[in-house]
Amino acid sequence: MSLTVYPPPPVITSGTTDTAVLGTAYSYQIVATNGATSFNATNLPAGLTVNPGTGLISGTPTSAVGTVTVGLSATNAGGTGTAKLIAVELEWMLSLV
Repeated sequence: MSLTVYPPPPVITSGTTDTAVLGTAYSYQIVATNGATSFNATNLPAGLTVNPGTGLISGTPTSAVGTVTVGLSATNAGGTGTAKLIAVELEWMLSLV
C-alpha cells in the first residue's frame, strides 16, 4: 500500500481590483500560496492574455468595456483555488501638466 499526500489547493493572494487603460501596456501578476503550478484567467478584455505557467496577465487593452470581472484560478496537485479580479478599464487617461 502506498500513500500519496497532496498539498492544500492554492489560495490566490494577489489584489482583487486593478485598473487598465485603453491602448496602454498592462500587466497583473496572479499570486498564490501552496505551490501553484498553473494559472488561468477567464473573461479577459480584448488584447490581454494570461501565461498559464507564470500567472502573468499582460497585453494592451484594445476595447474599452468599463468594469469587467475576471475569473482567476491557480492549480496544484491538491486542487484549484479561485478568486475574482474586478478590473476597471478606462477609455483614456487624463494627464495634468
